[in-house]
Amino acid sequence: MGISHHERDPYVTPSNWASRTSPWPDRRAFTREGWDPFFDFCASRGKKMCFPEWGPLESHPEFEVSPYPQEFFRLTRSYLERRAAGLFAYDCYFNGDEAKLTAHPEWSGTREYRKLWGRP
Repeated sequence: MGISHHERDPYVTPSNWASRTSPWPDRRAFTREGWDPFFDFCASRGKKMCFPEWGPLESHPEFEVSPYPQEFFRLTRSYLERRAAGLFAYDCYFNGDEAKLTAHPEWSGTREYRKLWGRP
């Protein structure tokens, strides 16, 4: 089972990270339930999960560039190591043709991804 994970407003910071993983605090504003219930659902059915498409925004014609790409990668990695041990099958970093990690090796997000995950 998979979910996409992209950084858009609100951008990921340590202070708002819980809103990504736990149920959203204002259910009137969001219909998503966060990652914890998703992982619980997968675990209860013996299913692996994945991020088939994920990444912070380096460039995009419709959205602002991610101001915290390094935090985005660090927080995601930390969560997966803590919460998804044995449940996480794979990930596919994706951010469109303009923002591939291999296309912009100097970007701080690229450097952090490679530090945490190795080669893209």
